[in-house]
Amino acid sequence: MVSKFLKRLLPVSALTLAATAALDAGGAQAILVFEFLEQGSDVRLDVSGSLTGLPTPAATSIFFGAFVRPSSPFILSTDYVPTANLYSITDPTSIGTSTATPTLSSYSGAILSFLADPFGTKPLKDKGLYLPNTYSPGNSITGSGLFLGQSFSSLGLNSTTPGALLGSWDIGTDKIEARIAVPGPLPLFGVAAAFAHSRRLRARLRVGSAPQA
Repeated sequence: MVSKFLKRLLPVSALTLAATAALDAGGAQAILVFEFLEQGSDVRLDVSGSLTGLPTPAATSIFFGAFVRPSSPFILSTDYVPTANLYSITDPTSIGTSTATPTLSSYSGAILSFLADPFGTKPLKDKGLYLPNTYSPGNSITGSGLFLGQSFSSLGLNSTTPGALLGSWDIGTDKIEARIAVPGPLPLFGVAAAFAHSRRLRARLRVGSAPQA
């Protein structure tokens, strides 16, 4: 018989457990997550998290659309961002092999653009995360949209494994992650995988927040 504890735990996603681990670690590092999920013949994009330790921004104006380009230069934009602040990030420059640019057929929520390598050259002056200049650090960032008629294969993503990390970027003292979503409710092996991920994240955050000698 499944215990009451596991019954409560089954609907919880790996992202929720990871976020809980981050909070338990004292909020040392905020995380913004982009999750890709296959839904029938479409791919859903979910954006969730917040950023608190942003570096000093460079004020800029930028105009993109709502699309993704997995391969270098990796670009993910949810809509037009007419007036934004640019925040520097680290590599990598891709989350897949495709250089196609499928568009989001629908999207609602936070408007942002994420360019890992916009011009395909280094050093890169304008790569980073573009957030509307009205964003206040610590505020929740959420959004969701659909790439109609797409699949993980057509997007050319690096992995199709639920929970797989496609890419990770440092932004100030925070982190951005792109992942394959874990469908919910989780089966028992998914719960175990989510706990393993949260424990690794907890350990990583503790190391990152330890006082320097």
